Amino acid sequence: MLAGGKPIFLIGLPGSGKTTVGKLLSTQLGIPFIDLDDIIVQREGRAINEVFEKEGEDYFRKVEAACLATLIESKDIKVVATGGGTPCFFDNLEKMKRHGITCYLETPWIELAARVAPGESVRPLFKGLAGFEIETQLKERFSWRLPFYGNAQIIISTENKSALDVAKELLTQL
Repeated sequence: MLAGGKPIFLIGLPGSGKTTVGKLLSTQLGIPFIDLDDIIVQREGRAINEVFEKEGEDYFRKVEAACLATLIESKDIKVVATGGGTPCFFDNLEKMKRHGITCYLETPWIELAARVAPGESVRPLFKGLAGFEIETQLKERFSWRLPFYGNAQIIISTENKSALDVAKELLTQL
């Protein structure tokens, strides 16, 4: 069985394609796809933006870690798109690696900025920013996350590749 019967956790910065690639991969593998953000929204009964605005990032990260732990405990094989910060808090990366396969979707800053810009209003960490400001925010705010991502079990560059090509490449490495 692919991935040794373990969940596959997709990690990377916002806009790296975790959800899109995850859906394609789950279809190709015939296993469920879960977006961790959707689990958080269900648990909280409100949008991610609202959680950030009303409770703050610290609260959000605690809820995120609890939801991830629940997914890990289920031991079901699945493809999980994590939030961009998920692997960087509460030892989440090591937990995902112990119980599944982690895959970092490595995407150049300029591509990330182009992908994030149209949806900036729904991404709490980019609220009120546009264009060049988003690229600057990505570089400044998220460069500290790269060492976490670099510790994934699989690293795939998404540069100049379609989501389908990335999913196919990932399949060959599972």
